[in-house]
Amino acid sequence: MIAAVAMAVTADAVADAVSVILVHRAFSDGSAWNKVIPIREEAGISVSAAQLNLSSLQEDTAIVTRFVDLKTAQRFWSAIHMVTL
Repeated sequence: MIAAVAMAVTADAVADAVSVILVHRAFSDGSAWNKVIPIREEAGISVSAAQLNLSSLQEDTAIVTRFVDLKTAQRFWSAIHMVTL
């Protein structure tokens, strides 16, 4: 029962958290967001920038998909850690 309560609280905590993943355009890289990220973080928003290799649209799409999956998993497990402490 305790685990179920922790999971419910965790799901709510993850849903309420604001997180943004920034993706750069061609002829640029993730460092293009260096001035934007601190401003968003000061506003309480979790911000990450995906680094694309710009080899193909399919590869860039795969990179962003993996990045979103990774960040989603990190937020979920950190919320569980906060609830169980």
